[in-house]
Amino acid sequence: MVYADGAALDAYTGQPGPPGVDRLLARASELIDYATFGKIDPNNEEHLAAAEKAVCAQVEQWLSMDESIDVTGKPAAFSIGNFSMTFGAHAREPNRLAPRARSYLLLAGLLHRGVSIR
Repeated sequence: MVYADGAALDAYTGQPGPPGVDRLLARASELIDYATFGKIDPNNEEHLAAAEKAVCAQVEQWLSMDESIDVTGKPAAFSIGNFSMTFGAHAREPNRLAPRARSYLLLAGLLHRGVSIR
């Protein structure tokens, strides 16, 4: 299920989406389903609203940082003039979920927050 459309993304970012935005929205929706272990209830308005915002936030991050960051992860090193910096072994692990997307999903109770004992 695709949780957001081009109009929702335009409203979220305040600018028109790029050509091919439907592909990005579909991929972001797949990532949201993966992150939530498929817990989004299509009959729950709070779930759908959080999923829509999360998809828009994910696409916004991909548009600002390039979608390939989801595949390749953060850079392992960079240089500016004479300054260079190398990150540890985990630097190349992908940042799968945009921070804002994570926030929307956490507030709706759709992400795992640890062990719960009742």
